[in-house]
Amino acid sequence: MTVSRVLPLIMFFASLTAFAEVRADAATGLPPVVMEKADTNQDDRIDRQEFENRIIEMFQSSDKDGDQRLSIPELGPVNEKPFQEADKNNNKKLNLKEYIRFRFADFDRVDQDNDNLITPRELQNW
Repeated sequence: MTVSRVLPLIMFFASLTAFAEVRADAATGLPPVVMEKADTNQDDRIDRQEFENRIIEMFQSSDKDGDQRLSIPELGPVNEKPFQEADKNNNKKLNLKEYIRFRFADFDRVDQDNDNLITPRELQNW
């Protein structure tokens, strides 16, 4: 995987921690807060609904101009090809529906066993 493809994933999963203190868990090597922020039912897995809820929170906090769309400057470093693919109306901004589709591509890459759950192990392996 190239740096241009990995950097957006790193930025996204780093954003799951959103300003929390980060310390690696001895067992997984991951910051526990990555799971804590998205794993709202505390079952040590991030399911698709939890992921979507976190995406919506991130969308709202990233929408600096309040236009209900996210531009590349609002998102920070992203891979432009998946961004353009998600931008169905080609306005160079993602509405919430487009943003959810854009970020679920990340979920699917991390969910290595395709069980619709992200586990600490999958995050570590990713």
